[in-house]
Amino acid sequence: SPVITCAAADTIDQVAEILTKNRITALVVVDSDQKPVGIITDSDLVSKVLTRKECANTTLTAADVMSPNPITLPPDAFFYQALLTMAKNKVKQLPIISDGQLLGIVTVRDLVQSRSTGALTIVDGIETSGNIDELVKASEQVDNVLKALVAEKASNQEICEVITEFYDRLTRKVIEISEQEMQRENYGPPPTPYCWITMGSGGRREQTLRTDQDNGIVYADVPIGRAKVAAAYFAALAAKIVEGLARCGFAKCKGNVMATNPQWCKSVREWEEMVTHWVLEPNGEMLLNFTIFLDFRAAYGQKSLAENLRRFVIKSIQDRPIVLHFLAKEDLARRVPLGIFKQFITNKSKEHRNEINLKRDACVHVVDCVRIFSIREGISETSTIGRLK
Repeated sequence: SPVITCAAADTIDQVAEILTKNRITALVVVDSDQKPVGIITDSDLVSKVLTRKECANTTLTAADVMSPNPITLPPDAFFYQALLTMAKNKVKQLPIISDGQLLGIVTVRDLVQSRSTGALTIVDGIETSGNIDELVKASEQVDNVLKALVAEKASNQEICEVITEFYDRLTRKVIEISEQEMQRENYGPPPTPYCWITMGSGGRREQTLRTDQDNGIVYADVPIGRAKVAAAYFAALAAKIVEGLARCGFAKCKGNVMATNPQWCKSVREWEEMVTHWVLEPNGEMLLNFTIFLDFRAAYGQKSLAENLRRFVIKSIQDRPIVLHFLAKEDLARRVPLGIFKQFITNKSKEHRNEINLKRDACVHVVDCVRIFSIREGISETSTIGRLK
């Protein structure tokens, strides 16, 4: 059936009548050539008209209240692309456009009915959670999205993009709730700007099933006299965040690569000192930690802190490129599970007999190799696919 639209010059009364008559929640606003120029939702009428006590002003037009330049999708877009676009931009309707012409509109209801994921409901659940208990309930539904994407036969890259969006939202909400708790407990606001970083597979945006945490905090330098106060504040904040993430299904790291460990919660100056130490003495456990760290990305807060640290890391390695040799050597220490006749060497444990750990024994070598070459070339991207592009 044809898409229901309105003209930019239509009055608000006319727009409301069209919405009511057709029992729809959104209208695409088109120009004289029938090209989309905006979108109006029923919530727009409430937030932009009624709440401003302008309902008596019948001179208002669709152009006055529409959201201009709506986010659109092409007709050949996949289910996951619509899902990810809605989740990232917090919209529930997406016009479908081809050669500038409006072909249709996809709504969150369409996606829910199509795959029964309740994806946008999950987003709303995350965003409206007021405490960790509520957030735990919302986080439990993310697995439904993962199952739907697998059923849709989405590629691994597609699945990772969508699931990362949900995990990032969960992380940000846990941090927001933790900051509020700090305020209520009289810690006050953060004493200096900071950035929460995620590392490992999370940093590479390659998580699907929830794995253990790899995270840290980078905070802006403070005067020496305030250093202990800042460290104490972020230690307390990190404890709340790590516990909140654990309750949402992200297990605590057995290797203690978490912001609750002072080694992973530092000021900019302290991080730069640590990076310098890793580069000058790349061996043993320090090299393993450096490898995990190299995939860090900003997840919350003042992202420029992480971006500047990334530039410092790349320059430090380029100034002493021998460290790349040690990173490669570390990867080569983990053998590929192939015998002398190129047959697979499978696991001999009772639980996983005749199986191969694809992540540990196969994928890790590709990830490590791409990381090393991307750093050599000064590439700041952290995902494996992104680094290759």
